[in-house]
Amino acid sequence: MAQESASPAFSELTEFEEVNTPLEAVADLPWSAIPFQSSVTGIAASDGGSSLSTDSNTMHCESEVADGVAETGMERQGGHQTNEDGVNGSADSRDNSPQLERADSPLNLEQPRSDPSDPRVILEKKLEEFKQREMVERAPANITLAEPSHNLEDGPKGPTLLEKALAVAKQTSKGDLLVVFDTKDLAKTVRLSTKSLLLQVPALAEYLRGRPTSKTGEAIDGVHFLVVLEKSKDRSMPVLVPKALDTLAPSAPPEHLPTLFPDNKDLMIKVEDGEDVRPRPVCSEADTVKHSDWVKAYDSFLRIVRLMPDISARSCGLPSDAKIALARIERVVAVAEHYGVMLAAASAFKLLTNDWMTQRTLFGAIAVQPKRWLVLAVKLESELVYKEAFVHLVGQYPSVELDGVAASIVDQIAMMSRDLRYHRYEVDQQLLLTTIKVSAHSGKGKQSDNKQPLREQMVSPFYKTDIYNVVNLWRDWIAEHIDALRAIENGADLATVRDTLFCEHNVSLDGSPAMCLTTAGLYHLIGEGGDAYLPVEELISKCKQNGFKAEADTIRANLKVLKDKAKAIVAPLLASKLQYEAKTALSYVTCVDAGAAPWAGECGEVEETDDMDLD
Repeated sequence: MAQESASPAFSELTEFEEVNTPLEAVADLPWSAIPFQSSVTGIAASDGGSSLSTDSNTMHCESEVADGVAETGMERQGGHQTNEDGVNGSADSRDNSPQLERADSPLNLEQPRSDPSDPRVILEKKLEEFKQREMVERAPANITLAEPSHNLEDGPKGPTLLEKALAVAKQTSKGDLLVVFDTKDLAKTVRLSTKSLLLQVPALAEYLRGRPTSKTGEAIDGVHFLVVLEKSKDRSMPVLVPKALDTLAPSAPPEHLPTLFPDNKDLMIKVEDGEDVRPRPVCSEADTVKHSDWVKAYDSFLRIVRLMPDISARSCGLPSDAKIALARIERVVAVAEHYGVMLAAASAFKLLTNDWMTQRTLFGAIAVQPKRWLVLAVKLESELVYKEAFVHLVGQYPSVELDGVAASIVDQIAMMSRDLRYHRYEVDQQLLLTTIKVSAHSGKGKQSDNKQPLREQMVSPFYKTDIYNVVNLWRDWIAEHIDALRAIENGADLATVRDTLFCEHNVSLDGSPAMCLTTAGLYHLIGEGGDAYLPVEELISKCKQNGFKAEADTIRANLKVLKDKAKAIVAPLLASKLQYEAKTALSYVTCVDAGAAPWAGECGEVEETDDMDLD
């Protein structure tokens, strides 16, 4: 069995010298002098035979060499060979000619193959040259093979991440802490002072300062600490990972090399005949966007802890519109929770809410996403935001999802929503019982006495019929809308609500449901009175068209009386506790009091217990 040589394998693409010796020169060597052993190609042959490797990249070359050597051996059969001096000799003279060591000779393992004239070196070089040519020819046209490394044992070398980051972020010249948010975009780099962080967020500062700096322990360009924002396997959010200052910068893959390919063959690129067909690269855009959002959140977080207490939405890199800033604020709070700096985050949140109130965007944002703002308010103990969001959720319950909200708060919302519904039912009942009383003589006393006592008597089909008919028209309008609201609350489609004689349920200009078909909208119309609903002149016209007998003045006077009474009845439902300016446009009632915040109530109970006299 031939022993393997110490020659380097092809997988290690080492540099080699150009060898101009053709294959024919190898064929001129004596057959017995060629051992056909190479760790490069895996070829091994003894005197008079050869063993071919099954390597697809070397099969052709091995065949060429074997054929050439075989032909030379056949010409020299008969016991005579011609040596390099052209002298014919017998087979016995071969012992006196210079011979190469056999492949299975123990001395072969000790002999270095540095002599360029060594046939084995020539053969190995030729085979290596052939394989390099095959690799280049078989590689796709748009793939560039890497240059061979000269000193693999020395390890990769290149610029450090710190050097590249400082070169890009030249404007950040102060601070001993460098934070790299994105190694692919080093412009997203900030430089901070751990001393200022130590004052604001000691836990974060101690975490960063307790990490290794460099092998020598010395600062580089004034930077003592380097951290990189990286994905975490245990968390859904990336975290700051301390790095050594001499950490090498990651090498970016060539742009023409796709890093991810789909398995679906339908996504192949259609090209002209003769061109290389490559699958379309699939980039995880969602992950990129998500990381970009976290970069902004970390940037805002570090701005907050660095600039406290003189902060504003603008100085923290946050949008001036609270509705747009909500998602980033949620991520900032998640970062603060991770590093245990919720106290600083709570103080910052109170300052930011004041800024958004000045911009007149806070309460509108809470009206759009009350549940998310309530969760933030509980975490950051913001009573202002909590009460505003709580009232919205009570009005929307049970049609609103409350996942992520504490169970105790959900129970409180459900209870107050039920009480509010009962209050509405009482108001509806009072509206339907509303009528008009007319003063009448009591019938007692003398007829000649002009000062007969008066009493109020409700109109009826038998007393003041014309006024009674006006009352019924108004009641019908109220009853029809209350029934429609009950049906909608029970899941009926708005499209199934039909127009009535005195209301067409006109849809709003923005396409939203008619105001009279929303819970709060109906009560707001009734509370406004006048011609906000059931316009008097339109009512008079339709009464005449349908043969309704009533004087116009009677309709005007009594309809006004009914609407004024209704205004007083619905007034408690319209006493909203919200600070939202457009609260009248909401479709639900918001006349509830949120009460004390959960954390304030717990604190109150503790304080009351401490003050108790146990004697």
